[in-house]
Amino acid sequence: SSAASDVYKRQVLSIPEISNERQIWLIRTNGGLYYNDFTTNKYVALGWDAVSVDLLLNSSISNDAKKEKINELYPDEKRPGLIFSQLYNFHCVMNNGDLVLIPSEGTKFIRVGILGETVEEVSHINNSNEEYAVCSYTHKRKVKWFSEIDVSRDIYLSKIMKVQQTISNITKYADYIYSCLLYTSPSP
Repeated sequence: SSAASDVYKRQVLSIPEISNERQIWLIRTNGGLYYNDFTTNKYVALGWDAVSVDLLLNSSISNDAKKEKINELYPDEKRPGLIFSQLYNFHCVMNNGDLVLIPSEGTKFIRVGILGETVEEVSHINNSNEEYAVCSYTHKRKVKWFSEIDVSRDIYLSKIMKVQQTISNITKYADYIYSCLLYTSPSP
């Protein structure tokens, strides 16, 4: 990684050393609908509520059997394997300390945070006068948000954000994302 991104990682993120194991994830916000909820209440969430974490973590069942169970739970869903991989990534591959990015409506802004542990419940506060849609998804993880990037002035970053999956590993763009953060002031 570049020297500039190393300085940013140490000074702004207060992270002494970033190892190559740190991943960067993009998580969708249902077209921006849950952007304010996620940022205000410091979490991210995924749907497919009928799929239990116990099923995902059950080592006595093959992944194919898990996908079949998901197919039974969501018979209209054409790609049960995709649901499985998204939820598996969310609970088993994404690590505490990974970076997470979420897009606002129209991907005008991207909020950047540090991923935390899985939680059952999130207390929803409304500390502003504006109402926002509250996400009811059951698969949740805490996030410590620290920066917001204005994407409107960055064509390359907006292309990165065009990935269509609910969760995408965008670590291959790490240096570019860190360089964007260098020119962004931290958010409350």
